[in-house]
Amino acid sequence: MPCVYSSESRALSVLEFTVNVDLYFISGSLSIVTVMIPDIDILESGIKDLPVKLREIPSPMETKDFGTASLKSLSYPVLKILSVLIPDEHNYILNPLHKDSKNFKVISVKNFDYNERIKVTNKN
Repeated sequence: MPCVYSSESRALSVLEFTVNVDLYFISGSLSIVTVMIPDIDILESGIKDLPVKLREIPSPMETKDFGTASLKSLSYPVLKILSVLIPDEHNYILNPLHKDSKNFKVISVKNFDYNERIKVTNKN
């Protein structure tokens, strides 16, 4: 299911990326993209709406099923979901198939050099 997985801050984006990608697969050429989302309907999911086993490792399939069903419904162009990593912050899942996605606007694209110290465990 196509989507754009984003976060409300650059720091949360890097953290979410870090926990979801193996260091081996991290490219040297990454970008931080800032997107303007117009004042549109956003599906906001609280903790009670999300699968109970949200913090399991690996992530339970129910989390993917929840997101896929929400995106397929085409009811909302954006899903606002609490971050499991930092529960006071949010991730935004943008639905490129929704008719209102044409109103998303890329504000900036900046090169991002991923510092491997974020992912590497210090063995000292």
